[in-house]
Amino acid sequence: MEVLSAHVPGASHRDRVRRLEENFAITPDLWEVFRQDEQVQDIFRALDINDTDLRDLFDTLDSDASGEIDFQEMCIGLTKLRGDANRSDVVGIKLACRSMQCQLAEIQEHFRAQAMAAAVQTANQSEQLAKGPRASSVAHTTDACSETPTDG
Repeated sequence: MEVLSAHVPGASHRDRVRRLEENFAITPDLWEVFRQDEQVQDIFRALDINDTDLRDLFDTLDSDASGEIDFQEMCIGLTKLRGDANRSDVVGIKLACRSMQCQLAEIQEHFRAQAMAAAVQTANQSEQLAKGPRASSVAHTTDACSETPTDG
C-alpha cells in the first residue's frame, strides 16, 4: 500500500482529505503494529481507551466487517468512542447495526425487484391461460417449430 503523506505540495486541504478517504486502509497486521506503538497508546489513553481494549478495538471500528478499517470507519468510530471501556462495545454495535441496515435495505430492494418480476411473469402466464388451451398449445407448437433438430 502506498504511504500517504500529510503534505502534498500544491494540494488543497480538500484534496488531501479526499486522497486519504480513497487510499486509507488499516489491516489487522498494521493495527497490531500501531497498537504496540507508544505514541498511539498515548493517544488512545487520552481518549480513555485502555491498552486492553485496544486489542478488540479493530473489530469495533471495522463496522462493515470487511477486514480493514477505512477512513470513514476510523473517523466515525473514534469520534464516538470516549469514556468507559464498555462504550467501545456500544459504539461497535451501533456501527455494525448501521452497516447491516444499509445491507438489509439493498437486499430488500433486490427482493422487491425479484417479486415484481415474478408478478409480471405470473400475470403473463395467467393471461395466456385465460385465452384458453388452444392459445397455449399454439404457443408451444410455435416454440417447438422454431427449434432445430439435432443429431442424437
